[in-house]
Parts: sequence; structure tokens; C-alpha cells
Amino acid sequence: MTGCGLSAREQAVADANNAIDTVFVASEQLAEQLSSLPNEGLTPQSFSGVEQALRHYLNMVDQVNERLRVVGEYFDVLKPYLIETFRPSAESAVQQCQYAMDAFSSEDSTGEELRTAITQVGLCLERYAAAVTNVSAEYGRLSN
Repeated sequence: MTGCGLSAREQAVADANNAIDTVFVASEQLAEQLSSLPNEGLTPQSFSGVEQALRHYLNMVDQVNERLRVVGEYFDVLKPYLIETFRPSAESAVQQCQYAMDAFSSEDSTGEELRTAITQVGLCLERYAAAVTNVSAEYGRLSN
């Protein structure tokens, strides 16, 4: 048993849920930074707050991914789903965020590239949220 009377398995699930809550907050912070961008005259310098929020979001995504990996160690029936379905979906989402990060941090990015990067962030957030939601659905399905 770990702290608060939880088994290691229960603690792994609780830790994953806490990490998911944290990544949700980070995505909201990122969305706030995006909404505060000027309507015109976007330059790479306009994105310093967005870049910082995106970096934080990606760090939280890494934590969720690690917590879900640990959950998979305790739930053999969920482990294949995490490896074969979740991981590729999460990696695809992160690639979109990384594309955006590269555009935001490059002094050579054009206005069009920056607008495309904003779209990529939205897709990243959406796809990662869907991947995590699908893990929860699969966990629920397998637990019944």
C-alpha cells in the first residue's frame, strides 16, 4: 500500500488522473496565450508567451504519457492499447505542437507560417485530448 491507503495500482491511476488534470490546465493556459495575440502584425516576437505556454504544455504531456505508461504496467489488458493506439496518436499530436514551436521560435517565420503554426497548436490540443479521452474510454470498457 502507498500513501492514503491506496494500492500501487490505484496510486498509478490516481497519478495519471492528476497528470491529465494538469495537462488540461496547461492547455487552457496555452489557449489563453493564443487568444491574447494581436489581430494583425504577427511576428515571431509576438509568440513569446505562446511559446512558453506551449513548452509547459508539452512538459505536462510528457508527464501524462509517463503516468499512462505506469498504468499500463498494472493493467496488462490496457497495455497493448497504450502501445499500439495511444502512443502513435500522442506522438502525432506532439509532432504538430513541435512544428508550431519551431515556427514560433524562428526569426525567419513568415506571417503565413505563424498562422499555420497556430492551427497546428489547435490540432495538437484536439488530437492529444482525443487520445487521452480514448484511453479513458478503453480503460472503462476493459474494466467492466
